Amino acid sequence: MRTNKKKYSKTEDALLVLDFVTESNEHIVSAEAGLLELVDNPQDKKAFNRVFCSFHYIMRTADFLGFSDISSLARSTENILHLARRGHLDVDGEKLETVFLSISVLKKMIDALKKTLDD
Repeated sequence: MRTNKKKYSKTEDALLVLDFVTESNEHIVSAEAGLLELVDNPQDKKAFNRVFCSFHYIMRTADFLGFSDISSLARSTENILHLARRGHLDVDGEKLETVFLSISVLKKMIDALKKTLDD
């Protein structure tokens, strides 16, 4: 994992990253809830948009902060969701499983980032 290797001091940078960690975790919870709704109803546009927006937030903010691996994973997942949104992919079990897997990896990456703040 190539996250930003910078050690953050207890300054504004650290607070900014901590905000990112907190908000990303909230978006992950929202994305998981949306995905569970999509399992039952793949046509639920509100749930789909909630998942998409969660990945978009994580991607953009991670990119801004220089966390390229987090941004790259979120971007790749967002691309899958974008194709599904435009009707080029069906929202089926396999694609949803890929998004669930992405969430699992993002959780680990964000937890690792938080640990760098705790050190």
